[in-house]
Amino acid sequence: MAEYCTYCGMQLEEGAKLCTGCGRIVGIENASGGAARYTQRSTQAPRRVYEHPARAQRQPTQAQRPVRQRPVQQRPPQQRMQAHSPTTQRAPRQMPEERAVRHKKQRKSSKTKTMIKKTVLTVVIAGAVIAAVYFVLAFVNITLIKHSGYDFDVPMELEQDNYGDAVDVYFEEGSWSFNLFTFTVSYEGEAHNGDKYEMSFGNEDGETVVTELRVNGKKIRKKDIMTLYIMGMFNSVEIKTDK
Repeated sequence: MAEYCTYCGMQLEEGAKLCTGCGRIVGIENASGGAARYTQRSTQAPRRVYEHPARAQRQPTQAQRPVRQRPVQQRPPQQRMQAHSPTTQRAPRQMPEERAVRHKKQRKSSKTKTMIKKTVLTVVIAGAVIAAVYFVLAFVNITLIKHSGYDFDVPMELEQDNYGDAVDVYFEEGSWSFNLFTFTVSYEGEAHNGDKYEMSFGNEDGETVVTELRVNGKKIRKKDIMTLYIMGMFNSVEIKTDK
């Protein structure tokens, strides 16, 4: 006797455990039982527990549903070959002529500003170095002149022993200076009697001497400088005034 699936009623092959119609594992019954169950279920197609009649009419079956396909963008064969070619290089973007000229001017202006800044910085540093050297040399040379004296070879003892003390006593006011180019020390001051002195110092025979002297703008002979003028400065006495 023929055997039927107890779920869908399809005829089964002899000894089959799997229905080729519904794919379920089925039990084997006799022809009368299988036929009776099939006839009972075949009268109505399997459907949901509840389904609105309008939705059932609106929804198409699986066979009637259209298959959606994504549109495929097709490139021309030449473009596809160029896109996948390893030797293809991107062409450099061309800069407009006006923009290129403006860019060149900006770079030139930037270089000029940088050079000016470097030049100014170099000048400032050089000036600072020169000023520092000048102050050091001036301080050292003026200090040496102030602490040096002169042997006048006279039997009497003079009041002052060095140029610094003699200048402080003899002159009412004055100032020391150092010439970096001639490397000489000078002094300009006004004596208590009103005479204005301009002195330049140097070295002769290992002693510090006044090499040039002007009194009230008049140049004094070199042989009279030390004996007539400078010795009087060393022998001057401090003038005390009552305030």
